[in-house]
Amino acid sequence: CEWKRLEKGIVSGKITPFSNESIPLCSPKIPYQENGYDGGVFVCRYAYSLFLMSNKKFTWDDIEEKPSFKSLISRSPAFQFDMSDIARIREEIGVLIDNLSKHYLRMKQRKKENKKKKESDNELLLVYPFDVNDATLAEAASGLKELGGDTLGILRTHDDGEQMDVDIMDQGNRNEGGKSSTRTHYITIREHDKERLCPGQVLNDSLVDFWMHWISRGESQTEDSNVHFFTSHFMNTLKDEGPEAVSSLTAKKNINVFEKKLIFVPVNEGLHWSLYVIVNPGLIARYHTGEEDGIPESEDHSCILFLDSLKMHSKNTYARHIRKWLNCEWKRL
Repeated sequence: CEWKRLEKGIVSGKITPFSNESIPLCSPKIPYQENGYDGGVFVCRYAYSLFLMSNKKFTWDDIEEKPSFKSLISRSPAFQFDMSDIARIREEIGVLIDNLSKHYLRMKQRKKENKKKKESDNELLLVYPFDVNDATLAEAASGLKELGGDTLGILRTHDDGEQMDVDIMDQGNRNEGGKSSTRTHYITIREHDKERLCPGQVLNDSLVDFWMHWISRGESQTEDSNVHFFTSHFMNTLKDEGPEAVSSLTAKKNINVFEKKLIFVPVNEGLHWSLYVIVNPGLIARYHTGEEDGIPESEDHSCILFLDSLKMHSKNTYARHIRKWLNCEWKRL
């Protein structure tokens, strides 16, 4: 449906363009966890590594390697990390939250016209993003490794500190011309969320979504970005309610998923996290038009990457959901 709406479809009839053959599932060899609780931190680090590689080619040669993507991913410096890095990342997420919280709570304190605070607001640390200058954000991330850097480009917001939670399926609204526009997705961090950064605790949705939002802070998350990060609610909704339940998300935000190089889909099930990354979905037309036969195997190709630090989740089950969603998007409009 998305394919047809954007006039990119060449495939017609009953063919479903996204299949096991046209967009294969690949599980590269990656660092694995040595305990039962660090899956969320590994997913954060995997996403960071692949985000750094968004300008690379993901080719048929890479897919055919044994194991797949041995050269591009498994041997990449971006994927050379171990359990000591995972422990450090836990600490640094907490440091960043503390640093940002100081500025956020100070901003809220200045807004004396606030409504009466709910009791639960006593535990509130941060609603991200919030209206703050880039220098302050850079200072908050100073000295951090993956979470540092000065490529900020933060989306400006007018959050008054009271509108905390935004439903993932309601992130789009209409402007005066009737076209879709983007509404910021706010992530709320409270004391009980931060406590999950302690060793032995499993990260929750708020922390993983915060990480994804923060590392992609230099991206517009709209049409001119070649990557897109879904929150963990996307897969939960897709799995439980089907493609139709998430079909409005890209349409409302005017996102052309077939122009994205990488689409990140975190999965949270059974107190464990894994990560799917849809690679080059827009190149799928080559497979069905025969054009692919004349393209060197060293050029970009479509695939789905699956990264699971415990090899615990059923990779084929979630891949089927992803292909079904892509096909539904193609047919819908």
